[in-house]
Amino acid sequence: MGFPLKFKDLLETSADQVEFPDYVWINYAVCGCEKDSCGWEGWILDVAGKINEDGSKIRLNADDDQVCPNCGKQLYRTDISIKCKPFETFDISKIDYEIIPMEYDPE
Repeated sequence: MGFPLKFKDLLETSADQVEFPDYVWINYAVCGCEKDSCGWEGWILDVAGKINEDGSKIRLNADDDQVCPNCGKQLYRTDISIKCKPFETFDISKIDYEIIPMEYDPE
């Protein structure tokens, strides 16, 4: 079974088509807001942003929902936070591993 053909352009996005963030904030979060929460803990993305030439900041699209990946309940963001700035990008196609060709189902 292949991928839907109508999403071929999305699935085959190249690095030159993507706006890279100038910074990302990650927060340490826990699943403990409700009595039946699962207790998951780990890092979540808080924001991915770009700084314009005039110094203004814009938010880039990112999966920044505060939802537990284990049970789906609301996460609590602790005050543990890290601001990360990209220092390198790389071409994943240059990594030595087997790449399976993309297959698509007709619409």
